[in-house]
Amino acid sequence: MGGIFVDHSKNSKKRPNAHVIGEQAVKFLMEILPNHWVCRQFNPDYGIDLDVELFSETTRRTLGEHVLLQVKGVESATVKTVNVKGNRNTEVLEGETRNGCLIDVIQYQIETGLLATVEEMGSAVPVLLSVVDLSQRRAYLVCLNDYIEKVIIPRGKDYQKQKTITLNIPIANVIDADHGREIFEWYGKRAKLYAFFNQVNYQLNELEYCSCANEKVELAKRFARILGRLDVWHAGKYWATLMNCEEELEYFYTNGITKQSFALLEADKKAGMDISTPEFEGTWCVGDVSLEEIHTVQGIHLLWQNLNGLSHSFEELVKERFLPTPFL
Repeated sequence: MGGIFVDHSKNSKKRPNAHVIGEQAVKFLMEILPNHWVCRQFNPDYGIDLDVELFSETTRRTLGEHVLLQVKGVESATVKTVNVKGNRNTEVLEGETRNGCLIDVIQYQIETGLLATVEEMGSAVPVLLSVVDLSQRRAYLVCLNDYIEKVIIPRGKDYQKQKTITLNIPIANVIDADHGREIFEWYGKRAKLYAFFNQVNYQLNELEYCSCANEKVELAKRFARILGRLDVWHAGKYWATLMNCEEELEYFYTNGITKQSFALLEADKKAGMDISTPEFEGTWCVGDVSLEEIHTVQGIHLLWQNLNGLSHSFEELVKERFLPTPFL
């Protein structure tokens, strides 16, 4: 061109390739998630691209569960085998204390500003990073909240002093028809699990104040009915210990005694012991109580202590699920 004609191509706004890749990644992820789930896109976004609301596949009712996603796209991802190590207790000790194991991962370099935002949000609202390999049309997931808490911080790394940090995302965490759904459903239960832990802790403290065996049984049955209404028990599909506790709680509510206490009483009766005569006992009850009442009350305490112990197990071990640690 020449004369009066102007070539604007050199000065006009251009669309960065990173934007194209990012939009393709979000579009691909929304396409492969179940159709009965609802994906809401944030615009503008400040670290969160999608809010995925989970719905029942059979009834199409909302489950009241949400998973937040930060979506990143790459033209091609390279699989790398890394030696990962864990800690005996990531909340108590720093440094690597377990033997390592080899895990296949893809690596992604992420801005630490996003990690700082996620850490401020706390653990109750899971934020998943999804890295989409556009060439292979595969998407991988890792929970950023738990990654910070169980992988980055225990290594003694002050990530906020860095501009970026490289994350290892297990290739086992690929989103496909079954496994990907399991990952979303597991993290979707996070808020319900924390609410359950808090409820059980409150109930255990209240049960400590009951001095009468009958009062304790009735209060425990009331508490069991409250816990039974919670939707958290569906997480037992992915956590066998929670499923076992559900069965124990159901047995107690139906029979007014725990399985363990019933077995002890049966053994005492076979041994010819008098389980009905009141005797003084000051540990589990106050005043004159029978052996039957002692076993019943003791079983209630042990059941609620086991329920309360689920939170410890969750923080100590279960949170490492789907992370690049030996508990993967």
